[in-house]
Amino acid sequence: MPVTYGLPGLVKYYSYDRPPLAYFVYLTTSLIGPRPFAWQIFGMLARWASAVTLWLTIRAIQPNRQRLAFWTSAFFLLYPGFRQQTIANAYGHYLWVEACFFLSLAFMVKAVESNRYRWPLITASIILALPNLFLTEYFAGFEFVRPFLLWIALQKENTDVRQRLKRFVWYYLPFIFIFITFLYWRFFIARSLRYGIDVNAGEVASISTWGGLIGTILNQWLTVVVNAWLQIFQLPNVQDFGIRLILLYALILIAAFEGWVYFSKRLAYSEETDSQENSNRFDLKTWLIIGFIAILGAQIPFLLSQLTIKLQFPYDRFTLPFALGVSLILAGVLELIPSLERRSLIAGLLVALAVGFQIQAGFSFRSDWNLVRYYLWQLSWRMPGLQPGTVLLSSDMPFQYSSDNSLTAPINWMYNPGSHSGPMQYLNWDIDVRTKSNQLTLAPGQSINSDFRVTNFSSTTDHVVVIAYQPPGCVRVLNPQYDQDLWVAPKSVTDAAKIQMLPFLDVPYLTAQAMPLSNMKQIIPNPARPAKPMDFLYPEPLHNWCYYFEKADLARQLGDWKQVAKIGDQAFAIPYHADDLSEYLPFIEAYARLGRWKDAHDLTLTTSSSMPLLTPELCSLWTRLQSDASMSAVQNASDQISKELSDLQCFGK
Repeated sequence: MPVTYGLPGLVKYYSYDRPPLAYFVYLTTSLIGPRPFAWQIFGMLARWASAVTLWLTIRAIQPNRQRLAFWTSAFFLLYPGFRQQTIANAYGHYLWVEACFFLSLAFMVKAVESNRYRWPLITASIILALPNLFLTEYFAGFEFVRPFLLWIALQKENTDVRQRLKRFVWYYLPFIFIFITFLYWRFFIARSLRYGIDVNAGEVASISTWGGLIGTILNQWLTVVVNAWLQIFQLPNVQDFGIRLILLYALILIAAFEGWVYFSKRLAYSEETDSQENSNRFDLKTWLIIGFIAILGAQIPFLLSQLTIKLQFPYDRFTLPFALGVSLILAGVLELIPSLERRSLIAGLLVALAVGFQIQAGFSFRSDWNLVRYYLWQLSWRMPGLQPGTVLLSSDMPFQYSSDNSLTAPINWMYNPGSHSGPMQYLNWDIDVRTKSNQLTLAPGQSINSDFRVTNFSSTTDHVVVIAYQPPGCVRVLNPQYDQDLWVAPKSVTDAAKIQMLPFLDVPYLTAQAMPLSNMKQIIPNPARPAKPMDFLYPEPLHNWCYYFEKADLARQLGDWKQVAKIGDQAFAIPYHADDLSEYLPFIEAYARLGRWKDAHDLTLTTSSSMPLLTPELCSLWTRLQSDASMSAVQNASDQISKELSDLQCFGK
């Protein structure tokens, strides 16, 4: 965004939700640039900083509870409800904002205790409170925790209630002023154009009744407190991880558990004696109360905006503000267990499994990244160029973290690099999402428009290319001339995982409905500047079977059957073979059109015997050749085609 549209573009983009955040994002992206590894470091440092500043805040409030402060911060760091840490360029900024808020709390508490540095500390606290409210409202509910912590800090300094109340008002006045200013600004000036945060009656339908309010609150509590932590008991799939990675995974978990127990004991010895610790048990009530307040505060923005909190992508991002309250409660509840050893063992088990769960989350993103990376490279092989105004349509794609228009940016970077102004030239849409929202009609001549805040896209359904992808098969650019006989999934099947269980390409129902719109004229076979994936998608994948298939499919589109056969000869000589046997169809047709009957027969026999379900597609291919007048020029075509149709038992079906 900063490279393409600069600071004005960023400000315009974030003006829909969080205008001041644009300047923070512009600063970081200008420094880091398009470097994925650097962004991961940025995100990890941000998460570490948020955990450390939380630890500092707890130590400032209760300096004699080192172990409990450490436990709370560790649970906060590893909170399993939030699984999008890998999206570092987005959530790294939020985590730095969260760290600023915790520092604001710590400085506020220290200001109460200090005479010499009171003014510098309270000034720093006020300044650090601003990012949390004016850069993002994700953690705005945390401000409800501030007065309780301030009161606790004042309790240690002054036992006179009246005097304490005066000091409370003096310290809290600037913060309440800032908070009220934020509320007025957010509700009446910078109202979100995406989320329905509004004070008008009828906006908050989900909490319009007391029953609905209570039910929503309890359901969210169950999600973020209980179900989020139950996820850690999901162990990785050996088939996906592999034996070596599973062994490394197990070693990491064992090391985390042993290290946790050892360090917890060391911290316990540096604290008070057991009798003194028991005498301070009443402090845990305050600890738990603050945890409850933190969760309730975190809920308010989501209740007002009617956003659904789920433990699945992309909704699990909404669990991030709940990590503070959940961690406080979890650490406090564990502290109620009488035996320190038992506490440490249970906490160590939770931490070790949480570490493992975060490893699984990272592995999942890595797998999806590789899948998207390979997908984009296959697009560049199959479609070296695209006419401006092209819309790529697909449904039930295998990506877990990339969907609908999220692939629009890399596709524009591939086919229109260096563009810094004007409307977008390419669009990627999910058919299911856009037909349900009435933005897409699967009929010729229908307009397609999309607003991307800082730019827009306008085209029609006459400029569509339809894509299907079902790994380990190759990307398929669906050509109505050749692919209308591919198997189509039942209309009721919308789950991509179910579709992928079939051993060959099973075109999703909606994708098949859109296939007649797929316009091969949108593809430029020999552009002056072929499509080039972005630098961070390099190195180019090995030229395996899918490379040869994509190139052959492009040649088939052009009717260059000699080139299709040549590519097939190269691939089979290596030898490469298809995981999806329906990908042999272009080569069968090429060999037949060139009179290479033995090659066409052998490949047909291999396909039909290995995958009998593909027989209807083979019958369609040979029937099409039989009715093609140009085949009369090929020697022995009539006899050979009749023989293949007979061997496949196509007649009468």
